[in-house]
Amino acid sequence: MDRKALSGIIILILIFSMAQVFRPVSATPSSVPVSSSDLLIPRKTGLNWVPLEEYSKLTGRTFPVMNEEAYKEAIKYAPFYLGRTPPLDQGNDNQLPSRVENTEYLPPVGDQGYVNSCTAWSSTYYVWTYMINWWRNNPHPDSPDEIMNPTFTYNLINGGSDSGSGMWDAMNVISTIGAVPLDAFPVYVLGEYGDPENYAWVWPNLTQWMIAPHNSGTYDMYIWQWYDSPNNPLYNYPGMWYILYLDNDTQWNYLKGLLYNGYVIQTAILVLPSFDYLNHPEYIIDRLDRYIRLSKYYSDMYWTSGDYATWTVEILLSWVQATYSNINPGSNITPSIELIKDVLTKDFGVSLDDTIPEAVQKINATFYTRFVNNETWWEEASFYLSAYSLKGEEWFVNNAFVDMYAIINLMLMLHYIPEGTYVASGLISYVDFPTFYQARVGGHAVTIIGYDDNATTPDGKGALLMVNSWGEEWGDKGFWKYSYEAARTYTYYDYRYKNKPYVISVRNLISLPVFISYDEAFVYVPKAAEYAPRLMTIVGIEHPFRGEVIDGVYNATTRGLITLAGIPIGIAVNDTPVGEHSFLDFWKDYISDIELAEASPEDIPQAHPFPESPMAFDVSNLAQNLVYYLQETGATPLYVDFYVGLKDILADNYTGTLYNFTILLNVNGEYKVLGSLEENITIPDGGSIVVPVEVPVVSYDKAPNNETLMYGNFNVSIYSIIPLSGARIVIGNESYELTAEEGGHYFYATAIAEKLRLPAGTYNYTIIVTYPNGEEVELPKRTVTISGPVVHIISPKDTIYNTTVIPVKVSVMHSLELVNITARVNGKLIELAYNETSGYYTGTVELGDGAYTLVVSATDVFNNTGVAKVYFVVNSGANVNTVTVENRQITVGTTGNVKVAVKGEKVVASVTTSAGVYEVEVPVVNNAPSIFVDSSALEEVVSGNANVTLVAGWNASVKATTEVGEPENVNGKLLYPVTIKADVKVGENGVAVIALRDINISKIYMIKNGQKVQLTTNENDPIAYYYIKNGVVFVVVKQDPTIVAYGSYVKSAPRRRIVSILTYNFLSYSWYKLYSGKFEELYNESLELGVDNETLALALEYHEKAAEYYAKVLELTGGNVLYHLSDVRIFAPLRKAYIYEMKAVKTLEKAIEEAKGKE
Repeated sequence: MDRKALSGIIILILIFSMAQVFRPVSATPSSVPVSSSDLLIPRKTGLNWVPLEEYSKLTGRTFPVMNEEAYKEAIKYAPFYLGRTPPLDQGNDNQLPSRVENTEYLPPVGDQGYVNSCTAWSSTYYVWTYMINWWRNNPHPDSPDEIMNPTFTYNLINGGSDSGSGMWDAMNVISTIGAVPLDAFPVYVLGEYGDPENYAWVWPNLTQWMIAPHNSGTYDMYIWQWYDSPNNPLYNYPGMWYILYLDNDTQWNYLKGLLYNGYVIQTAILVLPSFDYLNHPEYIIDRLDRYIRLSKYYSDMYWTSGDYATWTVEILLSWVQATYSNINPGSNITPSIELIKDVLTKDFGVSLDDTIPEAVQKINATFYTRFVNNETWWEEASFYLSAYSLKGEEWFVNNAFVDMYAIINLMLMLHYIPEGTYVASGLISYVDFPTFYQARVGGHAVTIIGYDDNATTPDGKGALLMVNSWGEEWGDKGFWKYSYEAARTYTYYDYRYKNKPYVISVRNLISLPVFISYDEAFVYVPKAAEYAPRLMTIVGIEHPFRGEVIDGVYNATTRGLITLAGIPIGIAVNDTPVGEHSFLDFWKDYISDIELAEASPEDIPQAHPFPESPMAFDVSNLAQNLVYYLQETGATPLYVDFYVGLKDILADNYTGTLYNFTILLNVNGEYKVLGSLEENITIPDGGSIVVPVEVPVVSYDKAPNNETLMYGNFNVSIYSIIPLSGARIVIGNESYELTAEEGGHYFYATAIAEKLRLPAGTYNYTIIVTYPNGEEVELPKRTVTISGPVVHIISPKDTIYNTTVIPVKVSVMHSLELVNITARVNGKLIELAYNETSGYYTGTVELGDGAYTLVVSATDVFNNTGVAKVYFVVNSGANVNTVTVENRQITVGTTGNVKVAVKGEKVVASVTTSAGVYEVEVPVVNNAPSIFVDSSALEEVVSGNANVTLVAGWNASVKATTEVGEPENVNGKLLYPVTIKADVKVGENGVAVIALRDINISKIYMIKNGQKVQLTTNENDPIAYYYIKNGVVFVVVKQDPTIVAYGSYVKSAPRRRIVSILTYNFLSYSWYKLYSGKFEELYNESLELGVDNETLALALEYHEKAAEYYAKVLELTGGNVLYHLSDVRIFAPLRKAYIYEMKAVKTLEKAIEEAKGKE
């Protein structure tokens, strides 16, 4: 709400001031006026509320409402929150605690100051800072690089002026553009009282635009609505859970469940006058004291002599009533005049026959008994202002606000009537109580951080826990309570559409319809903990009025869309658009066709020039649109067009220019230029234009063309705007698969000549890629000349040896004289001898158990060097066999008791350990020639001797660390957070399977190229995935990320007497057996005695629950419970089994006793 101060009503600003006061015990009235330094600027709100129905009617967009599937997805998607999130292999507990407060990732309380930016402070400063830092596991963000910037958001969505903004647009910005930290963009809070002139409309520079997508929300938060058919599979895919209606019982439970699991949520309220004074009734006293002192000052100045000396209160109010009626014919001001009389006579002891000085004197005297020294009033005020509530507002209106209304209007009359400006200034309008009240009302965006079912409020039990953007001087150091009743009943929709407002009776004279809640709450979700955009566009536009380019136009009569707001950027195949999004499409930037017809450039939204720096937008989702198109059509384009649509909505002789349109692809943190505008394009005045730039779908990166290379230097790489399913190089009559990186957007191969044993010479080669639709596409051919020795290692092979003496046999093909041949195993030099008869270099090496790499290099007289290497494993006790996987022969080596089978594209090893049999699944990827399965490594994990080990794979290594954090006392238990980090290195043709010890792991992440992404069970993930077998988490790694697992373990808080886990488990086991033995006998006896079915069903339910928990015990112990009594994992299920069996027996015993008593 925009509350600009008008010079003619400067005194009204007093009602808004926030100066700190202290509750006086007594005071002496002063006749000195309030100084100008005391006239503080009003607090700002700034929410432009647009009902979803109206927003959708104009924009065609509707935001998804949370349902059960989306709720479960939201809980699953949420990061670990210590003490709340269950482990991966456990279900969610539906029992919520009575109180939840989420401040772990909340920034310090902020203050929007004198700028109407509440929507941005709630959405960006609070919710988005919290969510980003939660996703990044960065508690208590308090530095400028950790907190998200509200001004960045606000200035994009406010229409180019400090006039507030809408929540839908904040969600738009965060999901399609992103956010920047506090230190990356100015933060403006002084507004017109100290900030630069452009504080509300300055836009980002290119650096800031490029930072924003790294802190962006899930794109479907905003863009999903293009798939508007409920039958469309994209309409309700997992991950869409953005709107909650507070008055809906089911969604209210979703809200509380989200809060319990760690979310904070944005919502909207209507600020009513009591909101200013929450937790601070002393501010009311301060306001009244100021108004009374000013009344005394003006009474002494104008009303003690002259024409006004004989005026009584009755005469004054009659004059005001008559004057108001004359200038507002047909209005009924009588109730308001009667209300002023009621307050003056009943609250301040004034007689209507009193002269003005007499009345003011009584007001001065009564003020202290009525308010300052009235303990009853203070007690009531403290209670009714303890939470924002409907009944609290009702009390406030009748016991404080009416007093301020009466006194401030009296003060205005005493000041401006003698000066002759009371009517001309418009101040007389505030004598109408509804008008005066509405001046203190405005929409406000706020943040829900928790709930308290047991909180006592004026509306009854239960309150949401909130944080506001008015600094720590307001409320409870910036925090406040919001009653369930006010949040859920008498909402905006009841007020506007159902004609069911909450009606406040103002001293039985005026009925005041109000509401507080706008009913809707908004959930924001980050793309990833460390998201990096894949595709970016740079757009540079010059125009003196950017609104002419970005504003949208609607029909004033039908409110139908005529011209879409924003800057549309899309992707097309053969002139067929396959995806598009209009960036900067905001509600505040729409203007009606009637307004536009009469407008000058200065009248339209965003009537400011584009910044000198170009803009940048994340268009990664356009690549996904292209994938959908390719899959639907089977098309195989080599090139596509990225295009930008530009318009000028006002023909006024002001033209614009597109001077930059560049498409960038992010590859390993480096932006590659795919295409760029070749010349400046003029935007037609009053017209439109579409500007395309052609870019390749797949591009050569490092791929020599018409070059001569030594052996070892023939490397190739490609990058793609879409994720490719595969890529291979074809050279001569040979073919070699490239290794995938970046989720299929980048492929590479090194030392190709050696791997294919190509003789020196000149070759034509190409890369053949496989599109996501399965179609192969050949890239343009290139030429390369290769020179240098060709080294081929004949022995050892890339396999497993169960002998310690390894023969070495090497051939070197080269037309030039060789001057040096060297061979090293894991860096240690070994001797090779040349056999002139066979032409081979041979030798032997004796090795212990382990993994080795043999590197052989050959150098000719021109210093051309050829290198070959082979990775192999030595284990003298290994069983070595060959299996067939997808028509390929794979060598499998195992240690211990292991059975090997093949399932599809996997080698499955059934490994017997002391804790039972585990299936280790190894996908044969990256051309892996062999697989080694180490049963002893798995035994280390299941026995608890190690937290992480490499149990299977090929050409891989793991370095692991474990960090145990400070414990949290939860219900008498010490909950220790545990972080396991495994730095996995996967070499060429490598794959790894690591095992993680069961420590109640709740979240697993992988870190690749600085980007942290939550690991899933999706076996098609190009980097890694996990699966769980018998409580052990196995992570399959295809590339070389760092794996991070978050878990916890529980220990009892220290006690004086300690009983071993073995003793507890033995007692639980014994009691379970005792009670389970009695159950069958008692159940049959109950049937014979005719015990009622309800009791029998309850007993049977307990018995079956006991059996379920005991089955879990048997699963964990492999059927041998007594052998595993010291295993801490069976403590909880075994104890629950005995407790439920005991409940079953006790239920039947009681029923039998009652049945026999009746007989």
